[in-house]
Amino acid sequence: MNDQDKQKATLALANSFLQSATLQQTLQIVQEKALERATEEVDGMSDEQLEEILTSIKAQEIAQDLRNQKESEDQSTQSEEAKASSKTEKSKKSVKS
Repeated sequence: MNDQDKQKATLALANSFLQSATLQQTLQIVQEKALERATEEVDGMSDEQLEEILTSIKAQEIAQDLRNQKESEDQSTQSEEAKASSKTEKSKKSVKS
């Protein structure tokens, strides 16, 4: 059997696997391939390039922490405003009675 025949058989089997794969399995395959490629990229990087990526990651983490903190503060403010509004409504009702 020659290389062309093996390639055809391999392609046919690969297509068969893809047709019967669930979405979860397909995503897992893609994730594994992406991880392999990323590992190859990192292995080929200089220390300077790697440091640049790590700095970028740290900046993204800090930005996310700040967004989460702001969202938490906004929710707290909204909760306090809702409580104050509720107390005001109760006061108005008791004054009317």
